Amino acid sequence: MLRLSAGVLILIIWVSLDFLQKLGKEQRDRATGYWQSSRVILAIFFAAFCGTYLGIWLQQVALKLTTAGVASTLLQTSPVFIIPIAIWLGEKVTWRAIAGVIMAIAGIGMLFYLK
Repeated sequence: MLRLSAGVLILIIWVSLDFLQKLGKEQRDRATGYWQSSRVILAIFFAAFCGTYLGIWLQQVALKLTTAGVASTLLQTSPVFIIPIAIWLGEKVTWRAIAGVIMAIAGIGMLFYLK
């Protein structure tokens, strides 16, 4: 947790400095005000906590409570769950991507069925 927090803090500072360096004075003032918003900072901390800390913790729980092969297979299928979200957000999803998701789900089904 300490390493992740330090990494997030350094990345925020680095990206902010790089971003502000590329902007003009008027745009820089507007962007600086955006980062001073407590709502933005709270959203960043919430996303960092949910995305990294909870993700890593749940991954470790999965590895502890089931066999490593099953847990690893299920953990590698996260792109499958992105397709419905992309469709919901209005992005164009190709039939090739949908076919890949169907094949991945069929493979997972076979893994559990043949066990």
